[in-house]
Amino acid sequence: TMPLRAPAEIVRRWVDGTDDSTASSAQPRVVVIGGEAMRGALYKALTEVVGVQPFAPDATLWLREIMQHSRPVELQLMRRGCAILTAATQALEHAAANRAHASAAMLAAESAARRAGAQDVRTLLSLDGGRTLRPFEQLVERIVEPLQAYLAVRFAGYWVEGFVHLSAAPQPVAGRARDALATVIANARPGVKWRELHELASAGIQPFGAHAMVERAIGSRAGLSLVELPPDDNATLQAGSIYSLRVGASDQSAQHAIVSALVQVHDQGNDLLWPAI
Repeated sequence: TMPLRAPAEIVRRWVDGTDDSTASSAQPRVVVIGGEAMRGALYKALTEVVGVQPFAPDATLWLREIMQHSRPVELQLMRRGCAILTAATQALEHAAANRAHASAAMLAAESAARRAGAQDVRTLLSLDGGRTLRPFEQLVERIVEPLQAYLAVRFAGYWVEGFVHLSAAPQPVAGRARDALATVIANARPGVKWRELHELASAGIQPFGAHAMVERAIGSRAGLSLVELPPDDNATLQAGSIYSLRVGASDQSAQHAIVSALVQVHDQGNDLLWPAI
């Protein structure tokens, strides 16, 4: 491996066999992974180096299929990440229960995550009752009620995430979202289609509607990327993977809530690794 300061030149030397790091004298076979995310200029430069249009087979879907099955060490590392996320959300809950300002509550959660071993922490906070979320980039020196937040932590290169909704007063919308999430968790097992989970969530939040932020993204696989692509509706959950499951509800007026959980799916069902508070 090497830093991609000049990726086109690196690929040219590799293809030409002039790269000392290439031990084999055979002509390398080039494939592309994540080509849809490349800048146009980079894609064009690599195409010109190899001299084929398009320059290589796209192996993105093949790689994603392989990555659906996590190795035991990966599962262990993500479980550690879930423990860190638990420490962060517990700190957030404690701060909110003690009527801390929004900034103090979010900073308490971030600090707890880092003390527990997080390599990186990302957070989002809602200032409009849960309707939208924004990066926590400036001080909010007031109590935010209800407190809708998103926390993501990285440990050993693996990301886990969660949506948290906290309120001192009963919130009917949040209650329906939690009940629907419990139903989704109970049905998360190998072979179940994402479409089926989406239908369960939609029915469970009635009479409320879906939250716009997660309406079409009831879940995704946890892993090396924080931005995992939402699965196809007809795709199924696979044993040996950890998934983020999300349910959001809204009355399209004053109440909005998103809650989530992390589960490890196995042949007997799933293990709940991190629940929404």
